[in-house]
Amino acid sequence: CEYNRETFRRLRESGINNMVFFATPGYHDWHVWRYCAREFLKLLFRR
Repeated sequence: CEYNRETFRRLRESGINNMVFFATPGYHDWHVWRYCAREFLKLLFRR
């Protein structure tokens, strides 16, 4: 996950600001996917 944080930081420093990053505890299982899908949909449909 540290690689993802570093990549996110470098992209922000390069001026790419239209992204979000959040890390969740867990693995690639249904609970994590469900949580991430819910958070993504909130971002997608916000006004």
